[in-house]
Amino acid sequence: MADRGAWTALPEHPRRYLLRDRWSDSRAGRADARAGIPRIKPAGGTATPVAAAGMLPLPEDAVTTPPVTPYLDGLRSACSLELAGELGRREAARAQLGKDLSQAEARREPLAIAMELATTRLDVVSGALTDQELNRRGRAEQDERRWPAEMLQERRKRAHRLALLRAEEALRQATIELRAAELAVEHAQMAFDDRFRVAQAVGWQMVHHYGRREATYLRSLARAHQSGPALVEMLELAGPHLPEWLLQADGEKERS
Repeated sequence: MADRGAWTALPEHPRRYLLRDRWSDSRAGRADARAGIPRIKPAGGTATPVAAAGMLPLPEDAVTTPPVTPYLDGLRSACSLELAGELGRREAARAQLGKDLSQAEARREPLAIAMELATTRLDVVSGALTDQELNRRGRAEQDERRWPAEMLQERRKRAHRLALLRAEEALRQATIELRAAELAVEHAQMAFDDRFRVAQAVGWQMVHHYGRREATYLRSLARAHQSGPALVEMLELAGPHLPEWLLQADGEKERS
């Protein structure tokens, strides 16, 4: 069984942007720029001026939508796959943590009832004995010579004190057990809630990592591309699609 503590532990360190990935992203950007990928033309549909802008003319079928290249698609697909994997781990952990929470709540219910009964019992025996209770005679106590009133009353008081001590001990034990059960429920609830925050933290770490890789690639692409100025302007419209669970506010989460 996996360590459930790892399910609710926030990432300890930022994800490293390895040098080999940085070089790969930069080289890919320059290679695509040399190949003229993507082919861009102004939004108006006319060819890009050659002399004024210092750029080569582009054919009429050049794209005017936000640029997405195979390499950029690959980066975003890799990010989506990692996000999907984290979502799968979140749902698996969420199912188990939800089961743990339900079990903790189920264990608490009978203890709460026992607590109420112990409280009621203590209330019943805490009052002073009435004259009728003090002088009540059982079957073996009918002989007044063997059981004078004073002895009978002392016996009743002693039994009352013993009942009171037992009721207090029962209430003390019930209180301890109920509190332990309540702490177990609180712990299970926090673990359940924390898994949501952990999944988002890991998810945003992935998005940030691949965002840095995209930035390196696109920077190299724009610098070396024949239509670099137009490309830079269009890059502002580009961006990955983020899943809804990653954008969900903490207060919006629900327990199914």
